[in-house]
Amino acid sequence: MPPTFPPLPENSPTHQLTNSPPRYAVIVAGGSGQRMGADRPKQFLLLAGEPVLLHTLRRFAEPALRVEQLVVVLPAAQLDYWRELLADYQVEIPHTLVEGGETRWASVKAGLAALPAAPPSGALVAVHDGVRPLVPARVVEATYQAAATHQDVVAAVPPKD
Repeated sequence: MPPTFPPLPENSPTHQLTNSPPRYAVIVAGGSGQRMGADRPKQFLLLAGEPVLLHTLRRFAEPALRVEQLVVVLPAAQLDYWRELLADYQVEIPHTLVEGGETRWASVKAGLAALPAAPPSGALVAVHDGVRPLVPARVVEATYQAAATHQDVVAAVPPKD
């Protein structure tokens, strides 16, 4: 499992320079791939030669987004496979790996529990679907900014037929 780094303290240079609340991201990927008829869960299907979940992790790890802690939540049976993929693709993006629950709600709760017990005041948490890797960084940034103002924010796009 990749190392887990503690969140930056509130008085860290990152906070001083950006003057913004700390940011966290919980990426939940609990699918089995049955509805797609795939031979593996969607999060592990290849997109441009790499697992979909890896693209999602990379998006939230972009330095410009200033996410201090990334949490990836997967079903227990998929944890070792994810570790193997990280080694195979030589990925060194720091993140906390968490076992999910029986439902999406339980998985999100498990991911949130991996964040600091007493987060700094105003901390922002994004909860994102691991099989949605193509979200533009500008949408993620705009969502964090809106959350800083409105507390609860949902980013969405109109459905397509």
